[in-house]
Amino acid sequence: MTLKPGFSVTPLTIKKEDERRLLAFKMRCYRNLLSIRWHQKVTNDSIKQQLNKQKTIISTIRHKKLTLFEHICRMPDNRLLKSELFGSMEGVRCRGRQPKLWLDNITEWTGLKCRRCCENDTRS
Repeated sequence: MTLKPGFSVTPLTIKKEDERRLLAFKMRCYRNLLSIRWHQKVTNDSIKQQLNKQKTIISTIRHKKLTLFEHICRMPDNRLLKSELFGSMEGVRCRGRQPKLWLDNITEWTGLKCRRCCENDTRS
């Protein structure tokens, strides 16, 4: 997870590696709750059934981020938060791989470009 200091709209971008680590940590916590050791060869699905847990940490984060994005889309265009989210900076970027942005998660999860998501908002 990338936590950036300052006033930024991108405090939490979720990469595939972060998802994998969060899910592994969650399963480790569940195994500790049930006193199951790693060498006992118990599947993750059976542990989830014992605890009646179907919702994952990733789905909770997705829901919260999509709810916040929907809220930002309903804001007027002159709001600072909306202009920060959809704005762009002039100049040249440093070399290297492009960083994963907050909006990249939204486009992955919805399958739409972020501008189209705002236009398709039915609650306005």
